[in-house]
Amino acid sequence: MRLALVATTRVSSLPNLRFVSRYLATLTGALFAALFVLFIDAGWGLPIEMFRERAMVLSLCVIPVGWLSGLLAMRLSLPGLSASLLGFGVALLPTYLVVALLVIAVGFLLRNRLPASMAGVGKLCKALGVVVHILPLVVYFGVPHSLDSTPRVVEPELPAAAVEQKMGQGPDVVLVIIDTLRADAILEDAVPTPHIDALRNRGVWASYAVAPANQTLPSHLSILCGLDIEKIGMRGNPSPWPQGAQLREAWGMQTLAERFYDGGWRTAAVASNTLLSRVDESKGYQGYRDGFELWNGMERDDPWKGYLKWSQNCTWLGWFLPKTLGWHKYSAFVLSHIAGDKSVRGLRFHKNEGVFTTDASVRYIQQLTQGERPYFFLAQYLDPHTPYMPDDAVRGTLSKEELRPAGFDTSESSEMSMRLAFREGLHAMIDAGEVMMNGSTLSLATWLHHLYREEIMALDTQLGRLFGAIEKGGRPTIVLFTSDHGEAFGEHGNINHGSTVYTEEIHVPFVLAGANVPSTGLLPNRVEVVDTARTLLELAGLPANRVDGQNVLSGYQPRVALATMVKRFSVEDTEWKLVASVDYGNAPKVGEYELQMEQLFHISVDPFEKDDLLAKEVEQARRLRSILVDRLKLDLRPSIEERVLSRIEQQQLDALGYAGGDDEH
Repeated sequence: MRLALVATTRVSSLPNLRFVSRYLATLTGALFAALFVLFIDAGWGLPIEMFRERAMVLSLCVIPVGWLSGLLAMRLSLPGLSASLLGFGVALLPTYLVVALLVIAVGFLLRNRLPASMAGVGKLCKALGVVVHILPLVVYFGVPHSLDSTPRVVEPELPAAAVEQKMGQGPDVVLVIIDTLRADAILEDAVPTPHIDALRNRGVWASYAVAPANQTLPSHLSILCGLDIEKIGMRGNPSPWPQGAQLREAWGMQTLAERFYDGGWRTAAVASNTLLSRVDESKGYQGYRDGFELWNGMERDDPWKGYLKWSQNCTWLGWFLPKTLGWHKYSAFVLSHIAGDKSVRGLRFHKNEGVFTTDASVRYIQQLTQGERPYFFLAQYLDPHTPYMPDDAVRGTLSKEELRPAGFDTSESSEMSMRLAFREGLHAMIDAGEVMMNGSTLSLATWLHHLYREEIMALDTQLGRLFGAIEKGGRPTIVLFTSDHGEAFGEHGNINHGSTVYTEEIHVPFVLAGANVPSTGLLPNRVEVVDTARTLLELAGLPANRVDGQNVLSGYQPRVALATMVKRFSVEDTEWKLVASVDYGNAPKVGEYELQMEQLFHISVDPFEKDDLLAKEVEQARRLRSILVDRLKLDLRPSIEERVLSRIEQQQLDALGYAGGDDEH
């Protein structure tokens, strides 16, 4: 027994154990410093609390700071509590310098003055020091992300009406463009849309309208410039961009908003899709805001930049990786992968998007209604574009829990994982030569489509608020409701939009109601989205010279409609549809391209485009090919300079789910 006691005494007196005990004590002090910063400094000046992100960077700092403080405590032979105070103070230095120095001073003052009753506190500090080492894992797996909405920056105010502007004579005009709304989505019995239905019931509507393109930027440019898509020359969001001078010189283009303003209408717009607001007009590119007195691009106050700035300036991580060496870029990369989450940042960015859009639109419409002049107003909604985040009031209406795909949790961020898994499943299906979805791929398609439908239900509620504000104004108003493109859920092995010109991506709603519009219901023919400008201008009594499309209420004769994407066109009349590739090569020249017919569908009897008749109906294919060749004589694409996307532009496209690449990809 005596030998054992002697051995125990010797082991306990080993220097290494004393050193470790001091390390553990300083680690505990650093832990309490992190908690102090995390909770005491809760109002840290960012628009979103970002508690998890802050906890992550502080937990990463605790371990190295604690061990470095332990080295100092060892050299100074500080007892447990003093070592803990040293760790607390050192960890606090980047954030609260004065408090940190005060705590360190107290620790040194108490080093030889601690009463025996405080020995237990020192032992507790050493015990907690062990826990510090697993703190980053606890934060990573145990602390949830906040999904608070990213707030908007201060929104622009409607300017006073220009005294020199003429007084318009006609009804107010409201153009509502819903991003990513396919034609069949508002006609399903399972998707209640009472406010859209009411608009349709008091006006006219088409079974579908053919969109100019399967992506946002070219489609909106065609709509707001009143030009056929080939005259725009764009193919997709990353494509070469036409200059305003080109469009005006070639086609006498005047934007829809410019025409209304010149006619005496006030003009204002709210555009949720930020791509529309970030056109590099310094390069002469034709933008979307021309003619609008007010353009509210619904810009967000991104907290991530503020979070990185705080991490670099107010934590040891930033001090360890100083800006002068460029190492802060590596810390930003690390934090974006372990502290942040791209899908969560996207969810915050798009959370309550429809509500914000409606709030701003209603406010401006109420102001415009107070004036004497009629107004032209554009309300552009990003919902139901991905990410699909239906409001709590409708979530679960269709996406029943028993339908949830196996392996995915109930968090909103799992929607991104589902889309990635769905894409992989479709690729595997195509590689296997299969044409029908089944198993997990079908389950994912069903679930995501249900979320999309629920987003439309929530959107309808917001449109009810918008339409209510218009009606409350008590003025004659024309409302045109349409979309820029549709959305796919695996119908042809495609997901989202931008990858094909099948029906699900280019057939969209078209509803017209209000002043001078008869309540005759379904139009006899399908129409085109490019008909928007001429229809609105002529209904308002304004000239529509050099505007493409037709007035859907006046002698409408359906023509062959073109829709485009990168290197591909669809050409369709009311009976047949040809899909063809058009490739100008690496050095586009007018009239020099390779045109290859790919598929032909008899859409009047095969609306879901399942039966390719290209080999059987040669004459129909040649007829549509000839029309495409004639239309391509006006194609502006060869005259547009190449466009190199900046890093910011590419990030914006990535954030909305668009693949990178230029016009030839």
